[in-house]
Amino acid sequence: METEEQKILRFEDAICGIVREARAANKASMHTREYLVKLVGQFDGPWFLANKYRIPGLIQEVEEDLLCEHFNVCVLGMVQSSLEQRQELTAAAYRKELVDSGTFSPENFEKYRRSIPEIERNYRQLVNESGVKTARILTDANFDLPLATPSFQGRHPTCTVHALAFCVSSQLRRLYGQAHAVKRDQILHVVQSMCKCWQSISVSEAVRKMKEIVCDNEDAWFTNDWGDRRLRISVEAHPTDHDGLLAAIRRGISTPCVISHHGDNHMVCAVQEMRGGNENEDKVMALNSWGHLELIVVICKDEPALSDEYRFVDACVVTVRIVAVCKYNGYQMHTPHPRY
Repeated sequence: METEEQKILRFEDAICGIVREARAANKASMHTREYLVKLVGQFDGPWFLANKYRIPGLIQEVEEDLLCEHFNVCVLGMVQSSLEQRQELTAAAYRKELVDSGTFSPENFEKYRRSIPEIERNYRQLVNESGVKTARILTDANFDLPLATPSFQGRHPTCTVHALAFCVSSQLRRLYGQAHAVKRDQILHVVQSMCKCWQSISVSEAVRKMKEIVCDNEDAWFTNDWGDRRLRISVEAHPTDHDGLLAAIRRGISTPCVISHHGDNHMVCAVQEMRGGNENEDKVMALNSWGHLELIVVICKDEPALSDEYRFVDACVVTVRIVAVCKYNGYQMHTPHPRY
């Protein structure tokens, strides 16, 4: 026989589940009758009405839990990025990214910031215990480049959209920070599916299609890594030569680049200038799209001297800007300014 105390606990669990379901569906509030309908058969009407006074407190409890969970997700994203870049995170950096961006109020930040050291410690332990070793490209501390994880185009002639997707993703993270970062694969799938870029195509043409079909579509949004807002972007492509490629890379701009690969043109995404020694002068490292096969290639201006080097053909500097941002519930947010 269920006791009154057990019945109340069951009621509280059910209400919390309903509230979480509603928030996941972007529903900000519910009428008492909606709770009653959802709980029909579990609690009789008079008992429900006698205990409905508990609902506001339970709603507040759930929203506190959701906010705390979201804070953990955001901090984890920043910790992951700092480990990728081999940078140290300071209290000021957390405040700038989480408070100045409008993600959390100063009061909520102060409430949860004491949990940051534990989140950092647990994540580092998780990484240390993992056997996974992903490719990293070291970048200048001024730039925020995402982890260079391999993409895989398979037998599809889609090297251009793979390079373009990484370029757009890295620029969003570098220019606007973690709060407005969008994963490469999300951009890749949108461009391939909506723009029908499944065949060989130039960067300029892929960008033109992306502008017309995605960027100019007011209903086409990307979700950020943290999952708390969505954004619309604009893209522009400007052809450049090898000197223009070097200038872009030195500013931290990932750049789609065509190389001559055993007699065929192939698109990669240039990400970093080679360093050290005259033999590396004017050479650039680029991310390939063949999975773990030849993950990184080296682009050189003249004829290649080594087996992993390929001759530069041409490149396109892609300019990416955020033009609109809104919260998960559709509430319009301030459009951020790029860092550079």
